[in-house]
Amino acid sequence: MFAELGQAPKSLKLDLSTYEDSWTHVAAFRREAGWLLMAQATIQSEHDLITDRLVVACFDHGEAIPSWRAVHLTQCHWHGLEECWDQPPELLDDLLCEEEGAFYLRWQRETNAELAALHERMQRQLEILEARNRAHSRRLDRQIAELRQRRRSADASPDARNALSAIIRDLEAELDEAAADYMVRRRRILQRAEVAEEAMWLRDDILFEVEPLCLIRWQAGDLRADNHTQRIWRGGRYFSQPRAFAEVEPESEAAVLAKLQTALEQKAKQARPDASAADPAPPAPKGVDHLPKASPIRQRLSLGTAEQRKAPPPPALKSKEVIKLERRIRSLNQMLASLPPGSQRWSRTRRFLEQNERQLAALEKSPGKDKPQPSPHSPTPPAPPAPAEQQLALPEFGEDLQAERAKLLAELKALEIRGQKFLPGSPKTKANLAARGDLECRIAALDRQLANATKADFSVIAEDNPWTPERVALLTAMWSDGQSANAIAAALGGTSRNAVIGKAKRLGLPFNYGKQQDTEEPA
Repeated sequence: MFAELGQAPKSLKLDLSTYEDSWTHVAAFRREAGWLLMAQATIQSEHDLITDRLVVACFDHGEAIPSWRAVHLTQCHWHGLEECWDQPPELLDDLLCEEEGAFYLRWQRETNAELAALHERMQRQLEILEARNRAHSRRLDRQIAELRQRRRSADASPDARNALSAIIRDLEAELDEAAADYMVRRRRILQRAEVAEEAMWLRDDILFEVEPLCLIRWQAGDLRADNHTQRIWRGGRYFSQPRAFAEVEPESEAAVLAKLQTALEQKAKQARPDASAADPAPPAPKGVDHLPKASPIRQRLSLGTAEQRKAPPPPALKSKEVIKLERRIRSLNQMLASLPPGSQRWSRTRRFLEQNERQLAALEKSPGKDKPQPSPHSPTPPAPPAPAEQQLALPEFGEDLQAERAKLLAELKALEIRGQKFLPGSPKTKANLAARGDLECRIAALDRQLANATKADFSVIAEDNPWTPERVALLTAMWSDGQSANAIAAALGGTSRNAVIGKAKRLGLPFNYGKQQDTEEPA
């Protein structure tokens, strides 16, 4: 449903409540935002022509979305269509390259009967292996549950409980070994199938084209429906009605106090019974005179007017772009804290966090300048990037750790100078030595973090551009030698077999190289 939007980047909001299948398919997208790329892939050979639509997507924090799950985004209704001036992440192009390789494999299996039969045999072997592992795991789990029940029995002696605990540990170790053996056997079956598949590929000359259809910057709201929203019965199940995206700002303290004062006055009027006609009704109390003098409510209400006079002017409202960037930076900081330092996801999340911080700093530096709104008849092209001398300078990677280390070294030096004034063995000397030991441990931990950051810094360039000229040259050389895509992916590292196949098709490498793999025995 996004193909009619065109190839120009667009920004829109998705309504997840309009998804007509199970809500679990789109539950991972609520309160999230990201990018979606849709392309049309075509493979034309001498005998047939096949086309398919490729859909890839990712979140804003740099996590890839599986293609089978990204399709669910295209089945939701959308609103708030706008022009998008943000730069899409490079991860989308890598995901599209991997999908191209997967599409080429599907075409090979559909056009080659032997390859399809090989794929079916491989699937049956995996099913048999999984069934055996499941039966073995269930038998061990049942034995462990029975032994644990006997161990909890009141009649069991301490020696019997110790023996049962030892048997349970042995069974749990056997269960772990069975799971590891299952993964090894499954990996061997997949590797043998991949080598046999590449040996049976059709070496005909084909035309492989990929045309981008649309690029979407999507944002999804909350999936939970209101309690008072009426559900609709359609197609044998209930569906909740679409809910508008509305944000309610909290009321100020002065407004809440004013409402409370009005409610107290109305309650005081209703509490006084109506007097007879002869005796006129006493006037209703005004203000807070009817409340006790020590009442905290009376003190707050009496000080309300003075506080309103002394209250500072309300802060300037932030733009939607600034609020969105601040929210994204908070979520990225939380994700960065949960990831292991030096990993690929940690480096990618850190780079994306620095990019968002630069955008936020640029917006805060010039708050009065708004983005130009494009005209509906003649869209304005995006503004050119700022020159290098006007871009904000960022601290180097690990500079904050070095500053903290220098601060701790200065504190350690001061403690050493102060410790020279104390007598040996005195309580002050012991406290000084303990503080110095604590600082030395913190400095050693910072040294380890700096070492890991330095190792991760060398891999940033390769992660920014996974297909460097050196890696492309290695891929070309190994492809010309007749190496399998799996072997090339293992040699390159950090990429998959489908990505290697997609990159080879983009480079125009021939698929009719020598069939030296046909004589290889699958290991």
